[in-house]
Amino acid sequence: MEQVAFVLKLYPDKVEAYRKTHQAVWQEMIDANRAAGVRNHSCFLYGNLVFAYMECDNFESTDAMLEESDVVQEWRKLHSDIVDSSSGETRVFLEHVFHQE
Repeated sequence: MEQVAFVLKLYPDKVEAYRKTHQAVWQEMIDANRAAGVRNHSCFLYGNLVFAYMECDNFESTDAMLEESDVVQEWRKLHSDIVDSSSGETRVFLEHVFHQE
C-alpha cells in the first residue's frame, strides 16, 4: 500500500466554494476513485491550502486511471476556477517521512 499526500492552493476567495463541493462529492467521483484503487482518501483545509491524503496499491497506476476518467475530468473542470494553478502545477506532492500504525 502506498500513502500519498499533496497540497493544493485555492484562490482565497474560493475557499467556501471548495468546501461546498466537498460537502456534496458526486457518487460517480467516489466510484471512479474506488475503481482506480483509491481508499481512505481525506482532504483537510488550512486557510486556502488543502492537504490531501490517500492510500492506494500503486499510485502511478491509480493516477493514470484517474487521468482517463471522464468523471474526474469533469470534477477538475468544476474546480478549475477554485484551485490556483498559476504556478503551473495544481498538486504539490509531499515527502513521506514518518508513519505509525
